[in-house]
Amino acid sequence: MSSQEACPHAISRVLPTVAGALCVAALGIVFAISFVALIYTGPLSSFLGPAIVMTLIGSAIMVVVGALLHRLPALASPQDTTALLLAGSLASVTAADPDALNGPTVAALIALITAITGIAVYTAGRMRVGYLARYIPYPVLGGFLAATGYLLTTGAVGLLLDRSIHITDLPGLLAPDTVMRWLPWLVLAGGIVLATRIFRSDLTLPLCVLAVGAGFYLWLSIAGIDMAGASARGWLLGPFPQPEGGRYSLTEMLSQVDPAMMVAQLPLVFAVVALTLIGSLLNMSGFEVSLKRRTDLDADLRAVGLSNLAASMGGGLVGWPLIGNSLLAARFNLPVVLSAGGVALASLAAVVMGQGVLEMLPRGLFATLVGFLGIDLLVQWLWTERRSFPARDFAVLLLILGTAMTVGFLTAIAVGIGAAAVLFVASYARLDPVRARTSGVARRSVIERAGAEEERLTAAGESIVILELSGFIFFGSAYRLSQRVEDDIAAGGVSELIVDFKRVAGVDVSAIRSIGQIAEACDARGVHLILSAVPAGAATLIARQGGPVTEMAETLDDALRAAEDRVLAMAPETAPSGVDAIIGSLVPTVSLAPGERLFAEGSTSTAMFILCSGTARAEVATDGPEPLVVRRHMPGSMIGEIAFCTGLPRTASVVAETACDLAVIDEDRLDDMALDRAAFYALVAARLGERLARTTRLLQQLSH
Repeated sequence: MSSQEACPHAISRVLPTVAGALCVAALGIVFAISFVALIYTGPLSSFLGPAIVMTLIGSAIMVVVGALLHRLPALASPQDTTALLLAGSLASVTAADPDALNGPTVAALIALITAITGIAVYTAGRMRVGYLARYIPYPVLGGFLAATGYLLTTGAVGLLLDRSIHITDLPGLLAPDTVMRWLPWLVLAGGIVLATRIFRSDLTLPLCVLAVGAGFYLWLSIAGIDMAGASARGWLLGPFPQPEGGRYSLTEMLSQVDPAMMVAQLPLVFAVVALTLIGSLLNMSGFEVSLKRRTDLDADLRAVGLSNLAASMGGGLVGWPLIGNSLLAARFNLPVVLSAGGVALASLAAVVMGQGVLEMLPRGLFATLVGFLGIDLLVQWLWTERRSFPARDFAVLLLILGTAMTVGFLTAIAVGIGAAAVLFVASYARLDPVRARTSGVARRSVIERAGAEEERLTAAGESIVILELSGFIFFGSAYRLSQRVEDDIAAGGVSELIVDFKRVAGVDVSAIRSIGQIAEACDARGVHLILSAVPAGAATLIARQGGPVTEMAETLDDALRAAEDRVLAMAPETAPSGVDAIIGSLVPTVSLAPGERLFAEGSTSTAMFILCSGTARAEVATDGPEPLVVRRHMPGSMIGEIAFCTGLPRTASVVAETACDLAVIDEDRLDDMALDRAAFYALVAARLGERLARTTRLLQQLSH
């Protein structure tokens, strides 16, 4: 690259960096001074000078420590919400007795509250409570950012008028003598938003800032207004509040601290800690959404805690990442080390050299920057992002914004979370709690029975209805469940109803009552109700309800086995046929003791077995210590028929549960029995085909 090419490239990188660093640093100082001035008013105003010094030192420490520890390029700063909380509480004390508090006592109290807040928030981060912010719905975060945009925009107007602005002030803001004090600067802010969205260069924002600043001083020169005249008209940042008294030494301040008064005001710390936790999580969640980058919120809480603890050493105010200043640094593409270092150096320079330079800067320039951030957030969330929101979610966003405009910011977040929760409950209640509805035709227990019994179960299988539930069963979904059961049993033909809770995450009290109503409906229609895999706590509550006795089963398979036994007891017996007729003539040739293995999984053999008496189980190995039981064989069932027909290795191990007698069928045995091979293989294939057909029907039912 030639020197001619390198020069414009260097300018394109240096100009945004310098302009951005200066703007971010100046805003950081302005915010810190503004917040501390809220506290030291009235009888405490004589201590404002030392308070500004301590706040700037604490702010410098906080921003540096936070920048080193936060995962995102966040700039920590004292916050207006905690400053207002402290100011309101202290003002009530001084209103009752102007001499009750003095500056050194308030300064010591602030340092102590900042330290305690730092320890508490750091502990919360160590306890990993940051995950709670992940449960904040996206529309609530959008509403939070839109409300932040509104507050930044009104904050820009307030900065120009040197007072707080509320939506009720709108008529007064439109008065001819007032509107021209803020509207031109807000129009400039809107123009910068438009320019940065049209021209995506890194130079766009700094050039706009330089143009606004240079234009202001050029206009002063043309109008013949000197700096004193501009300051008198309120067009400059200064003059900042000055102390009424003289300087304070550290010894003098410590000697004036009233420990008893500090202890009396310490209950404030609970509200401050709560605000810090909420504010930190909301700001960092909103910041990661704006930057489209993930962060570790637990690490952020620890960073907030440590930065406050460090700031307390200098007497700083409680703070956490300031979303406005952090976003401004991000828009300038400033490295966090540079932006944080700039704020810290500027704060320390203001301590050493005073705030004279800052007092000469145009108030409108900073109002334009704050307004730019606010309008940009409003445009982003009220226009650009609205197309990605369903109507009801966008309504939540607008509700939060409207509440923030009329009632308050924290109230708006609470209202938004409440509205999102209501929408979630309404949507979740519309979901069917029944994950799958199957019948005894397709779904069977793991019991392998004789062919005749299998046929009887198939014939009567529709009388067994299985409802598998999932999710959380609460008042909304429980009503849908009861309606589903009513529809099933009202159609008739149901004798056994199994409701499986294996995949249920929880059951509330309303759902317990609905289950009782289901039991009553089943009892009235002669349907046997079985609840399987019910959570222990829910089972206890169900049992306490009284009413019809409800059968409980540990697993769905246990419930199926009990239902099948009852159906078989009621179904008429049929004469043996097919394989059953052959089985009846076989003579057992193998005997097994309880626990003895017939064959192992993976072994090879071409023999099959007929269980003549006793019970056995088929099991497969698992990753855990216990094998999985896949079948339980009853007398008359075939064992090992797949290997017999295909020659494949055994798919499971078979172990006797009780003393068993089995008949062996292999090639030689078939010859001795003088059976027609083709006919016997056809009978075995028919049994296997029935299993396959049952599996297919089950898959079809599960897919609905």
